Amino acid sequence: MIMKKIIIAIFSILSLNLFGQKIESGSLDVFYFQNSSTVSVEWDNNIEFAKGISFEEYSKGEFSTEEWNNKVLPSTMMSFIKKLNSYTSKHGITFTNNSQDAEYKMMVKPTQLGRKGGGVTIYTIKKISSNEDVAVIKHRNSAGLFGNNIPTLLSETYSRSGKSLGKLFEEVMLKPCKIKTVVENNEMNYRFDFTSLELTDIKAKEFFVSSGAEIKGKTIVVPEKITSLIDGVFISSANKKMSKSGYELNNQTSSNIEVVISFVEIGQEGKHSVVAKLIEKSSGKVLSRLGVEIGDGKLNSFQNLFCEQMEKTGEEFGEILKDEILK
Repeated sequence: MIMKKIIIAIFSILSLNLFGQKIESGSLDVFYFQNSSTVSVEWDNNIEFAKGISFEEYSKGEFSTEEWNNKVLPSTMMSFIKKLNSYTSKHGITFTNNSQDAEYKMMVKPTQLGRKGGGVTIYTIKKISSNEDVAVIKHRNSAGLFGNNIPTLLSETYSRSGKSLGKLFEEVMLKPCKIKTVVENNEMNYRFDFTSLELTDIKAKEFFVSSGAEIKGKTIVVPEKITSLIDGVFISSANKKMSKSGYELNNQTSSNIEVVISFVEIGQEGKHSVVAKLIEKSSGKVLSRLGVEIGDGKLNSFQNLFCEQMEKTGEEFGEILKDEILK
């Protein structure tokens, strides 16, 4: 299934119900126009436990106050941030634990916190330089299901909460909107970004490795053989669509508009997703974003599948730019 979404914010979002969450005030639009943003995450230690019970009643002797602050909460925070970043990092938003260099701060305040993690959490995002609220988000936690101790249940609960909040950011960042982008000489620079790429299928890994890719943990160094292949198939397919409107992607041009094409996932049968940003190079400002997801291919070898999918993605990508952005 092909999903087309063009992204740019025009109006503030006052309230949004999604994935059990509601933006109570403000909006996430501030993140649209930035190439990258860092958000420091902090926990409000003044936690409100369910039914007004005390910390001693809540912990039931499983851990001391010191262990709660130094082990339980940091472990819960780690699960939360890791899952959250798996959705937001591809859009240039990185959440960190108490960063000193962040532009934004998000305070996480659990309320009505039950022994299994259920309850309500309030996320308050502030711009650090002005201390002004960007958005206040209310999320209803679902309780943990696996394990019988509080730390395990909390990690499970907040990993799930991180996923929900990440999907909220992603849904907002990929909000459809038509814009008019001024492109000099009808040409745009482009470049590929593989820093967020995950190869979630063994055949995909085998293909990349056999082509000379180096995989070290989550870092993938993609060889020229693959970038040339993508260049030849993806870009030519996109330009076939765009040429009908007189536009062209060209990595040799001196256009002030650059399209950064990030490959996020390549999975079974070539299924993959791509996120791209149109950036004004003189200011570094993001003008718009788009996301493309391509389903399973039908050809036999993975290389043929990969080429088939790149061609489909290029066509979809070019169609989006032609019809929605550059029209």
